[in-house]
Amino acid sequence: MIKVDCDNDVVVHKILEYLTMSFPTIFGESSLYVKIELTENIISFKSDIINRKFSFKRSEDTLVNSIKKAIHNNLIDYIENDDWGILTGIRPTKLFRKLLRKNEAEISKEILKTKFLVSEKKAELLNSIVEKELCILDKINLEDSYSLYINVPFCKSICNYCSFNSMLYSEEKSEIYIKKLMDEILREADYLKKAPTSIYIGGGTPTSLSTNQIYKLLKVVKDNFKESLEFTVECGRIDTLNEEKLNLLKDFGVSRISLNPQSSNESISKIINRPINLRDFENKYAMARKLGFDLINMDLILGLPTETADNMIRSIEYASKLKPENITIHNLSLKKGSKLFERNYHFENSIDTVIDFSKNYLRNKLYMPYYLYRQKKIIGNGENIGYSQLGKECIYNILIIEEVQDIIAFGMGSSSKFVSKDGKINQVLNFKNLKDYLNRNDEIFNKKLKYYANRG
Repeated sequence: MIKVDCDNDVVVHKILEYLTMSFPTIFGESSLYVKIELTENIISFKSDIINRKFSFKRSEDTLVNSIKKAIHNNLIDYIENDDWGILTGIRPTKLFRKLLRKNEAEISKEILKTKFLVSEKKAELLNSIVEKELCILDKINLEDSYSLYINVPFCKSICNYCSFNSMLYSEEKSEIYIKKLMDEILREADYLKKAPTSIYIGGGTPTSLSTNQIYKLLKVVKDNFKESLEFTVECGRIDTLNEEKLNLLKDFGVSRISLNPQSSNESISKIINRPINLRDFENKYAMARKLGFDLINMDLILGLPTETADNMIRSIEYASKLKPENITIHNLSLKKGSKLFERNYHFENSIDTVIDFSKNYLRNKLYMPYYLYRQKKIIGNGENIGYSQLGKECIYNILIIEEVQDIIAFGMGSSSKFVSKDGKINQVLNFKNLKDYLNRNDEIFNKKLKYYANRG
């Protein structure tokens, strides 16, 4: 574990966040110690390979940024990828939108480069994505609107990279869960009379449910909410799909599905406990097309165990040849609670060339980036990018990242976000374990009631 020693708790939190993003894999567990002496303006930095002491200069910038810049400038040779400079947080596009409210695009990019030490190519990437986002958001009435997220935490197996509160599917547990989930939706639907902008059913793997369970869930949604602009269901594991389930999704107005190979290498898929048969994948994809699904997303993860640059490039080429409307490229994030994190997994290869390849290759195939987010302990200190064919962008992905609209969430481990008129985000977290979700959901409902009252 990285340890930061300072008598200012805010500094500790912010610098720890910066270090976990700038040095996501080079330092093993319990190998990095940073001491910040605010009275002397001195930083001591110790690890297995670094033993440095240097000063920082307090400028017109914030104290935290002054410390970050000192670390960045003195240890740049050890930072895995310094393109993001001292910028932290998972929503850099949100920061750029904020800058654009007061400045022209060129000035906003310059602020990113001088204040946050962001590279020219990342500043330009943010500018292009935010331009796309604003075109989409301008067409949506965000005032007094909302979108829905419904969590189904069951999976056929637990992937080694996954840190979500997911459970192996069982008929008994899933029946109990679905009943509670439908009760939760029914109780709160009375406070949500307007049509949602977007509906997103995620997980887990929602299609791990039985056909009858999926029917009951979709029916309660359709019966209690007006038609949305977009309706997504994650069908990530194709071994949970069949024609009956796909027909059911289509009948209930689902307009977008995710079919996620993560890798086109069958051997690597077995290693991450997510086995895939490519012939089966292609058959299910063709089946979805035949049934009329014209908005399909595919997720890929870069940096999986034993992956080489050639493996990752082939996965990108494989996905693009199938021509889904959306392709989302994730850099592996070593999340606490995942098997890979517990095993202290370290990706030995560089993925910089693959990231550059993905951007250029997909652009040439007419896929343009439309949303972006970052994570702690992300391999290569990089980012996750959603690419889309023109006019096929996922509205929900933009809304959840930009935090410009209420997201009403149902289900175990879900997170509702209420956006106040001044832009403040008020979060209501549902319980992360099944027992509390089943027995204490009234507590979550009562917290939401306060915000439902404000909605009028």
